[in-house]
Amino acid sequence: MHNQFLEVFVFTAEKGGHAITKVKDGSNLPKDLGPWKFQKTMRIGENDAPRIGADMDSKEMYQRVSEDGYILQPSDLAEQ
Repeated sequence: MHNQFLEVFVFTAEKGGHAITKVKDGSNLPKDLGPWKFQKTMRIGENDAPRIGADMDSKEMYQRVSEDGYILQPSDLAEQ
């Protein structure tokens, strides 16, 4: 099975929580939850093993970021 990869950017929100986005500067993230602070770049694959702290499997994470541009995640994801 071929694994497609997507480069994504992890941001933390001043009001709590994290976002994973495919937009490098985070400009597509909800303004009402910001300001957003860049944490790291990561690569996700649609067939990767589950990530600790993620509330969805890697395939769903890959699909949602690909389709919607970003996803919001629990606070502990950026600490991995």
